[in-house]
Amino acid sequence: MKNLFSTLMASIMLCAALQAQTYNVTFQVDMNTQTSVPDTISVAGSFQEFTSVGAAWQAGATQMTDDNMDGIYEVTVAMTGAPDTIQYKFINGLAWGNNEGISGPCAYPGSDNRYAAITSDTTLTYCYNTCDAFCPTIDTVNVTFRVDMSMEPVVNAPITVAGNFLSSVIDSNWSDWTGGQFNLSNTCGGFYEGTVRMLSGTYQFKFQNGIDGWEGFANNRALVVPAGGGDVVLDRALFNNEDSTVVLSTNVTFQADMRRQFVDPSLSDPDTVIVAGSFGSSVVGGNFGDWNDCGYTLLEGATVDSMFSGTYTITEGNYEYKYLNGCGGWESVANASLDLDGCVTDTVITRCFNRLTEDCGPILAPIDVTFRVDMSEQIVNASGVYVAGTFQNPAWIKYTLGMDDSDANKVYEYTTTVIPDRYAFLFFNGADTANTDIYAEVHNFEMSGCGEPNGIGGYNRVADLSMATGDTILPIWKFESCDLGVGDTSTTPPPTPPTGLDNLDLSTAIYPNPAEVSLTFQLVDNGIHQVSLMNAVGQEVRTLTLTDGQGTLDVSNIHSGVYTILIENLHTGRRGTRSVIIE
Repeated sequence: MKNLFSTLMASIMLCAALQAQTYNVTFQVDMNTQTSVPDTISVAGSFQEFTSVGAAWQAGATQMTDDNMDGIYEVTVAMTGAPDTIQYKFINGLAWGNNEGISGPCAYPGSDNRYAAITSDTTLTYCYNTCDAFCPTIDTVNVTFRVDMSMEPVVNAPITVAGNFLSSVIDSNWSDWTGGQFNLSNTCGGFYEGTVRMLSGTYQFKFQNGIDGWEGFANNRALVVPAGGGDVVLDRALFNNEDSTVVLSTNVTFQADMRRQFVDPSLSDPDTVIVAGSFGSSVVGGNFGDWNDCGYTLLEGATVDSMFSGTYTITEGNYEYKYLNGCGGWESVANASLDLDGCVTDTVITRCFNRLTEDCGPILAPIDVTFRVDMSEQIVNASGVYVAGTFQNPAWIKYTLGMDDSDANKVYEYTTTVIPDRYAFLFFNGADTANTDIYAEVHNFEMSGCGEPNGIGGYNRVADLSMATGDTILPIWKFESCDLGVGDTSTTPPPTPPTGLDNLDLSTAIYPNPAEVSLTFQLVDNGIHQVSLMNAVGQEVRTLTLTDGQGTLDVSNIHSGVYTILIENLHTGRRGTRSVIIE
């Protein structure tokens, strides 16, 4: 009898164990259509009795998080011994009162609760207060409010802004027209501002000098936040003045270091160096628009040779700019940023021409460079073949540098003197005295590996001569191509490296050569090395760090040709080069 009782109890316990299954249930709720306070979204329901909470329907006890900041909150709970069907609600907060009231197919019959059948690990995903899995996309915009309090005799903290937009501010839980919620910061000298992210729409608002210090005019200020637009920065309002706005400006001194350039002294006008950009129409009293390539001039300093400068008063804002060596002589680098805070009254910007840094680096002696182009696959225009680029002064004069084919082999050449630097250039099959691009190459030289975007939708070739210490003959390029032309066996090296290279022991293996897929390095010189694979115009196309002198460099998907490997020992500073062929 005793044995029978023991067997019965064991069977009961086994059945209970089998019934008390544990399932991991992940609750997810999309809050992107709601205004909410971050980290206060929760879920509650009958399931909580079978979790670590220990009791059902406990608001705030099962809190959800949005770790990747996508507006979708989630939490995973382990439920042990729960019934097959659970009921639950999401709460926009940690207490009852701002919770869902569900209707439709996802509502438990006779209630406004959600429900789900749980028979395995499950993920439950819904848009808040709907039966949809995800919420529709909505437009949100960063809006910056700005106000000038400098004319007020008394400024009472906090300076705040209120209106019927406050409830539309994302993750705020603010109430419309309630002061003291959205407080502004003093950026400088009585100028206050603050930014919120909010839903698009049409709103009204006013500023407050202290929580109860409403602006005195009768009408509210208007606010239009367009859907699908970019950030909105409101004009700086003058407090208690419905119609006036305040515009701040900065005196900007542009300084262009031209030591690496030839600035043609034969040009008697002082417009040999120019600055242009998106700020052009924002110059106080200015006469030129944005990106005018022959507008705002810089004059050479009386005490610093080759430093050209000019000062212009520009209204605050975020702009871009470039220098020009003569009208139309754009730099070949990306646009430089010009971010002006009106609280800063004066600023000086110094930059080396054709670089995005102030430092021009070592200034090397002028060299002769020979440009070469293979026209064997082209019908040569009767007016000839030309080359033009940023190495000219003025730059990009497209009908003056005629190239010569003295041996009638369809390879045209032109030699000129330049200061070693990085230059953009193109070949032209014909001369147009109107200086248009009608005869210019239009190939995508960036994709083919020998050029870069020109910033206006096209592409330039690039010759990086910045390290050249001697006369340089560039490769023979096929017109409209990065392929090497007639008579060029891909043996022409990039510009001669500066003194101090070639003193690294590269006698050990760099193989295979030629290579198609990868290059293997086994160097005698121990230590950590930086490897740079340079193309024929000096552009770095691959990099690799070697540990103890060994490693493999991927060279697949690289344009065929001769490349130079530049290797530097990062401990000793010793460097060296080796040429390889990529097929």
